[in-house]
Amino acid sequence: MNHIFLWFELFCLVVAVVNYRTLKGSNLFWFIPFLVLTNVQEWGSRYGFLSQNGNNILSQNIFTTIEFMFYTWLFSKEVHHLFLSKMIRISGSILILAILINLLFFQGIAPEFHSYTYLPGSILMILFAAALFFNNFLGEEYVDIPRTPMFWISIGVMFFYAGMFSLYTMLLPAIKSGDYSFVNLYLILTNVFNIILYSCFIISFLCLRGRKLAT
Repeated sequence: MNHIFLWFELFCLVVAVVNYRTLKGSNLFWFIPFLVLTNVQEWGSRYGFLSQNGNNILSQNIFTTIEFMFYTWLFSKEVHHLFLSKMIRISGSILILAILINLLFFQGIAPEFHSYTYLPGSILMILFAAALFFNNFLGEEYVDIPRTPMFWISIGVMFFYAGMFSLYTMLLPAIKSGDYSFVNLYLILTNVFNIILYSCFIISFLCLRGRKLAT
C-alpha cells in the first residue's frame, strides 16, 4: 500500500502510449519518454535496481533535476505570453545551475537529497503552473477549461509540489529528528500527491484525444 502510486505512474504511461497518435505533434508527446524515465526511476528504486544498500539518493537527485527541466520546458512552451515564457526559461535555468552547484559543492550528489534546491524548485514549479493557469485560462477569451489538457497538468503540478513542499518542511524534519509517529502519514500523503498528479496527466491525455476526435 505504501507504493500504490507506482501503479498510477505505470497506468499513466500506458494511457500515453495508447494515445501515441493523439499526442504526436503536440508538446504533450514528450510525456511518453518522460514517463518511461519516471517509471524506470520509481520502480527501479522500489526493487533496488537503482539503489545501493537501499539508498536511492543518487538516482533521486538526478531524476528530480530532470523533472524540473521537463516542467520548465513544458510551461515555457505552453504559456501564451512571450514575456512569461522567457521568464520561465530564465528562472528554470537559474534553478538548474543552482542545483548543480549544490550537488557539486554543498549537499553532494549522493550523500543526501538536494533539499536546499528542491524546495525553491518546488515553489518555482507552482509559480510556473500558476502563471500558465492565470494567463491562459482567465483572460477575456472563452476557454473550455475542463477540456483543456494544460489545465489539468497545471492543477496536478501545483497540487503535487505544494504538497511535497509541505511534507519536506513540516513532516520530514520531525521524522529525521526521531519522531517516527509521522512516518505513516508521510507515506500516505506521498501516495496521495503522486496519485493526484498522475491522474491529472491521464485526464489531460484523454482531453487532447477528445478534442482531436471532435475536430
